[in-house]
Amino acid sequence: MLAYSSQGRHAPTFVLMHYLGGSHRTWFPTVPYLDAHHRCVAIDTPGFGDSADAAVLDVHSFATQIDSAIRALALTDVILVGHSMTGKIALAIAATQPDYLQGLVLVAPSPPTPQPTTEADLKAQLAYAGTRAEAEQHVDTASAERLPDHIREVAIADAQAANLDTFHAWAKHGSQEDWSTRIGKLDYPALIICGGKDDRVPSAEVQAQVTLPHLPRGRIHVIEGAGHLMPMEAPQALAEVLLRFAQTVLNGSDIAADTDNADALDVNATGRLETDAASQIDSTPGAGDETGPNAGPNAGKDSGIGLGLG
Repeated sequence: MLAYSSQGRHAPTFVLMHYLGGSHRTWFPTVPYLDAHHRCVAIDTPGFGDSADAAVLDVHSFATQIDSAIRALALTDVILVGHSMTGKIALAIAATQPDYLQGLVLVAPSPPTPQPTTEADLKAQLAYAGTRAEAEQHVDTASAERLPDHIREVAIADAQAANLDTFHAWAKHGSQEDWSTRIGKLDYPALIICGGKDDRVPSAEVQAQVTLPHLPRGRIHVIEGAGHLMPMEAPQALAEVLLRFAQTVLNGSDIAADTDNADALDVNATGRLETDAASQIDSTPGAGDETGPNAGPNAGKDSGIGLGLG
């Protein structure tokens, strides 16, 4: 069983997944804005946090272990929230049409298509050894502004604790798996949340082309001024969007027609890419990872290492 934390009581339940190098603690700044309204279960994905010894090497293994954890906890009425790396994993889980799933939120997601990278960034990611200096850079170059020290230290500790086999496998294989034809179109209320200053994953405009077509009941919401680590750097703003989405799900209303959930990008998936529906998770490894130094003022952005995130 994967490690997790649980706060709150009310349905629907947010199942919160973290980025590459994070843990359930990634969501600690956000959960206090949510748990008075909804149960929040933050899961350590295999290879990270308190589940660091549960190494996995591909999207299929991530998805099946997380699905098993959700079922072991007997969760129902779930809004599945994937952050960065786990955005792609959330899509893979949703493609199986699990009976507990009521809605889908992708925060700065790795897309279902292969993630762009450069040879230099891939080399740096594969050389990551979990040192303090590398972990600092991993965190600092991903946020638009330096995180508060007490939050930054938690993020750095998580990055140092990551299972290196899993970290490297995501860089070389997981992020480059192409799930676009297997995911098909997912008939769930869905929201893609992008940071206005996030350059670690595709922009909102690109997500509209490569991710949103799989979510015909979905919208894109942009949190201006936020970088890649929104659960830690913009927790209140992110929570407000999540709460509004949960209310939309509870009301059974159409998220795709809700202009409040498209503050900075008025798009939906109508008439976009056609793909084949998939009902089972399969695995197809590839190679690569997210890329691009952060555009903010943080130290490390010009170091040449430029660790990508997932």
